[in-house]
Amino acid sequence: MKVIWSLIFILILASCSQENSNDISADILITGGTVYDGHDTAGENLDIAINGDQITYVGPAGQYKISAARTIDATGLIVAPGFIDPHTHSLDDLQNPDKKLNANYLMQGVTTVFNGNDGGGPSNIRETLDKLEEDGIGSNTALFVGQGNVRQSVMQMRDDEPTYGEMEIMK
Repeated sequence: MKVIWSLIFILILASCSQENSNDISADILITGGTVYDGHDTAGENLDIAINGDQITYVGPAGQYKISAARTIDATGLIVAPGFIDPHTHSLDDLQNPDKKLNANYLMQGVTTVFNGNDGGGPSNIRETLDKLEEDGIGSNTALFVGQGNVRQSVMQMRDDEPTYGEMEIMK
């Protein structure tokens, strides 16, 4: 009998929890939009909760009670992941105070651009990315190592094959 009363007491205590597991707190809640997840499926009306720079919930509208500091009504709009453009020449624009927003890409749904294609990228990627972050830019960016710049820093403008030692330096 003591075991039964102990179990009942534990169940009563567990039901007194202050937090409802069906509640979600978010910085931003996007509701009413048709969400396309990038798979070959039809769009769905889903809620999207965002905390900081993380998407913390994507699911059926109304499945959870979501409280948010800001709610965006996307009724009649499409919500889709940002596109990635793996071959751009936008680094000069990102380094220009008047063009660093990269609006021409963002307005087309491109949220990440790659730069340094065709061998012309910076040889010091960390320094370049740190400067872009410090200055603030509109899109995400990734950089390829500019093999042309690396080669030129080791071999100057010599038009021949690198020596073994030069290849080791370039690695």
